[in-house]
Amino acid sequence: FVNTLVLRTRVAGELTFGELLEQVRERSLDAFAHQDVPFDALVDRLNPVRTQAHHPLIQALFAWQNDTVPDIPVPGLDIDIASVDIGAARMDVAFSLRERFTDSGRPAGIGGVVEYRADVFDPETMERVMARWQQLLTAMAADAERPVASVDVLGAGESAQLDVLGNRRVLSESVGVVSVPELFSAQVRRCPDAEALVFGGRSWTYREVDEASSRLAHLLAGRGVVAGD
Repeated sequence: FVNTLVLRTRVAGELTFGELLEQVRERSLDAFAHQDVPFDALVDRLNPVRTQAHHPLIQALFAWQNDTVPDIPVPGLDIDIASVDIGAARMDVAFSLRERFTDSGRPAGIGGVVEYRADVFDPETMERVMARWQQLLTAMAADAERPVASVDVLGAGESAQLDVLGNRRVLSESVGVVSVPELFSAQVRRCPDAEALVFGGRSWTYREVDEASSRLAHLLAGRGVVAGD
């Protein structure tokens, strides 16, 4: 059994993955130097605001299970490791990972369990979180000197959907050097009696808005207001 260590990491976009990992390593070593302090004692000392909504100090837990299982011979017993599902989440979300090996001892990747509060997350959300995490880890492993902010956590389908929702195609269209006042004046000439504004049960035509804005402009200019004020 090991004590729970509370870590705070500044994840800035300009950091490279290597710099981020170095920061996490240093803070982890600092935390391990004080791991004999009981976690309950830390909570009592800091005395955070208590709420039933979440854990007082941390909401995400990560466990890397890399201890070898000891071979403890007990006469008359065969001992094996078994996972126990207690049916309740200890944190908002908890990741527990370990390396996997084949029967011959060759590495077979990393596997694990994600535990989460069902009143905070749903299965579909956690599947998306895990897919993005794998995407992030792949990018980190490929280039540790890459800035954190340069990684796109969206899938190809999601990026395409955002392009449609954001009407990205207009960014590539040529735009004439016509100002907003010129466009409005053209609209006034085109349909002066069309309804332009509606508010509080009253409506204004384009001509009325144009005349009112002209009066306001002359009033401001008469009081010394110039461009840039």
